[in-house]
Formats: sequence, structure tokens, C-alpha cells
Amino acid sequence: MDNSGKLPAALPSMLETTMIRGPFGTATGTVPPAFPRPSVSSAEPPGLAAGPTFASLLHALRRRWLLATTVALVGGMLTAVAVFIVMPPKYSAEARLLVASRTEIGLGLQQREETEFAIFKSNLPSLLKAPLNLNSALNQPLHANTGRRVRDLAIVRERGSGAVEWLEKAIKTDYNLGPEILKVTLSAEQSDEVAELLNAIVYAFLNDLARKEKLRSEAFIEQLQRKQEELESELGNHRRRLTTLEASFKLPNLAEMKSKHDIAVTKLATVEKKYLDNRLELAAAKQTLESLRDRLQNPELIPVSEEELKNYVRNDPRFQDLFKGLAKAAKDLVDAELLASRNTAVIRRYREARDAIQRSIDAKIEELRPELEQAWRAKLVSELRLAEL
Repeated sequence: MDNSGKLPAALPSMLETTMIRGPFGTATGTVPPAFPRPSVSSAEPPGLAAGPTFASLLHALRRRWLLATTVALVGGMLTAVAVFIVMPPKYSAEARLLVASRTEIGLGLQQREETEFAIFKSNLPSLLKAPLNLNSALNQPLHANTGRRVRDLAIVRERGSGAVEWLEKAIKTDYNLGPEILKVTLSAEQSDEVAELLNAIVYAFLNDLARKEKLRSEAFIEQLQRKQEELESELGNHRRRLTTLEASFKLPNLAEMKSKHDIAVTKLATVEKKYLDNRLELAAAKQTLESLRDRLQNPELIPVSEEELKNYVRNDPRFQDLFKGLAKAAKDLVDAELLASRNTAVIRRYREARDAIQRSIDAKIEELRPELEQAWRAKLVSELRLAEL
């Protein structure tokens, strides 16, 4: 640039300057805008004047394959070691908690409505990762009976005073498995300690949650008991007021009236039963009376059964000797069967004597049947007339 502030005519402008990058450096040339790029002399060997191609790289690898393989293996091993040191592997422990939308508290009652459950569910992750819960979990004893606590684990001890802050960030929670399943995940380097640490955190959380639910249920039951006492007191006041009103209006005692009403209902039921029984007996008596009247009007039509006729002739003097003989023959047959059980001839003789007397009685009844039936009917008519009176 000269003193007049103008560019020399021999120097190109900035728009006319182009950078040409070769394999190992750059070269600067001046290219007019409307003209092709001038050729540039290079000091590189002829084989490197152009960029490497796939064929040239393959040819070079074929000539130096042992060196390339060795360099690749060493580089891979060094890379793996560096990654392992810088980014050590992490192990994940997972816990799944069922968050029930309904909880029974007894007395046929249930807690949590839909809106309340949504709020309760969304608060659980924050309560799980709360510093108070985490500190409580760290102070729990280990499952192995060694006298150590959770905070003595190497996974916690190496983080010092920042263990709680680390846990707040490291614990992950979500409901991806289901609307009522809370998944809790913790990732760390020590595989044998991460599960024990997560279990301690979940146990501390569940114990605290159970204690709060118990306190809530007890408070709810206490509230119900107070309400019951208030209602009982109010009911007692109403009963006393009712008693006062009954006395002022001289009304009968309701309890006494109810007792008397129950007694009257019981007595009425007894009377109604007796009345029904009497009506049934009266209907049966009327039917019997009608039957007696029919027999009195037509006594000759009354049938005489064989049994009734035999019972009647037992009192007839003409049959007394025959019935006495029949009784003696029956007794002799029984005695013979007992004393001479093997002598069939003796038994047969006594049986024939009894049957002969029975045939004599039957023959005499047939002989006197008209007279006997008439006498039996006369006796029956006499009894019917007495019954009708």
C-alpha cells in the first residue's frame, strides 16, 4: 500500500487469493477471477503429489501388514485400558414397588380417591430420594451380622460427605412398567454392594411409609371414635328431650307400650290358632252327625263286618261255652308245642281240636247271622241315639 492509500497494481485483491492445501502443506497463488487456476510447482515426491487412494492404501498394507497389525493391536489395548480407567463399568440394581391405588383400613372403609392417589404416587419418588430417608438407610446395620452399617460400604465411604447428594442424583425412578409399579434403579461400580445399598434405601423407605400409614389410619379411627361419641351424646340428648315431652304431654311410655303390644300380638296368635282348631273340630263333628243321622234313618243298610260280628257274639251267652273251649284248646296247643316239640302227632291232635271248635263257632255264627246282625244294629242305633243327645 502506497502513501495515497491505494493498493499497488501488482498485488491481487483478497477475493482473488485462494489457498491450495496439498498433502503436506499449503501453497499460495494469485488467480484472476475470470481465468483458470495457474499450475503450482511442488517439492513432494512424485508418489505423494496426489491424495492417497484405496488401492494405494491396500498396496501399502500388503507390504507392511505385520507392522500395521501390531500397531492396531497395541493401539486397541491401550484404548481399552484408557476407557476402563476413565470410564469404569457400572452395575445396576433394580427394585420394583407395588403402589396400590386402594388400601383397606378396616370398618369397610377405603383410603385414597383417584385424585389423591395421583398426588400420592407422584410424591413417592421424591420421598424415596429425600435426604432424611437416605440418611436413615445409611445408618441401618448391614444384613451380615458384623456390627457394620450401610455407610461403611466402600461404595458409600469413597464418596465421603457427598454420599447423600450422590444418591439423590444416582437413583432413578419411573412408572414405565405399569401405572402402579414404581421401578427404582441404582447404578455403581461395585456389583456386590450396589444391591445391598439399594435394598437398604428401599427398606428404610417402606418402613417409614408403613409408619406414616399406620399413624394416618390411627388418626382416622380416632376421628371416627370422636364422631361416634358426639353422635351418642346427641342421641342421648334427644332421648332425654323425648322423655321430657312424653311426661309433659302425659303420653304413655313407648317401651312399655311396645312390650304390651308384643304380648297382645302373641295372645292373639294363640287365640286365632285355637279358633281355627275349633272350627276344624266343629266341621268334623257336623260330618259325623250327618253320618249318624243317615244311619238312624236306615239302620238296615248299615253293613256289619266280620270282625265286629265276632266281637259282638263274644258277649252272647249262647257262645260262651264255645269260646271257653276255644281258649282251652289254644292253651293246650301251646303247651304241647313246648313239651312235645318233636312229637308231631300230639301237636297235630291238639291243633285239630282247636280248629274243630273254631269251625263250630263259625258255623253257629252263620246259622244265627240274621238274628245276630239285627241285634248288633239295634245296639248300634241305641248308641247313636245316645250320642245324638
